[in-house]
Amino acid sequence: MITDIHSEDRLVQQTFANHLRDRLDWDSVYAYNTETFGPHGTAPCG
Repeated sequence: MITDIHSEDRLVQQTFANHLRDRLDWDSVYAYNTETFGPHGTAPCG
């Protein structure tokens, strides 16, 4: 179930994603129930 855009869960998720981007230069992907794995997956490593 996808929660409302203004729910507390979404606000916390976005805040932490921004923190990871700003502090660690990480990219974030919202892939709930759509993530794929492997070299050509949602977030390939390397």
